[in-house]
Amino acid sequence: PRARSVCMRGPLLVSFNGATFDEPKLLNHFRIPRFSRPHLDLRKTCKTRGITGGLKQIERSLGLHRPADISGLTGEDADWMWRAWEKDHDAALHQKLLRYCAADVVALELLAHHLLGRALPPDPWTPLETIAVCASPEVALPVPPTTDPNYERLRAHVRKRQAAAADRPAFPI
Repeated sequence: PRARSVCMRGPLLVSFNGATFDEPKLLNHFRIPRFSRPHLDLRKTCKTRGITGGLKQIERSLGLHRPADISGLTGEDADWMWRAWEKDHDAALHQKLLRYCAADVVALELLAHHLLGRALPPDPWTPLETIAVCASPEVALPVPPTTDPNYERLRAHVRKRQAAAADRPAFPI
């Protein structure tokens, strides 16, 4: 697979819903007035072509299915995984978060291919294989009590989703 890098040196910033969510959050957090390059928000481009929904919904409509270990994860899960990583330093959870974020980047490229009328690669998620996956199953670590109700709510939500995923067959029938 070809190497990919994320940096702010490129000529164009490409996102999905970044103009209304990510960009304002980043600009505010880092207290910078604006990004110094043009910004293409693929959600707006999709909308002008009659393609609506979130990124994962659009992926599915194009026949793109993320790898099993990150299939079904959402932005809310990513937020929880980040908070859990900061709090617990769970290496397996950190790897899952990295793969989820990398899948979003790959999905943007695949969506751009679709919008430009280019053929999608036969194995679009291959670049994710360069990101290590922990071989051992996630081990339940003792969690120190917290007073953050959002953290506890998200932690319970993800545990419930993981339990439900464990009950599903590995391959759709």
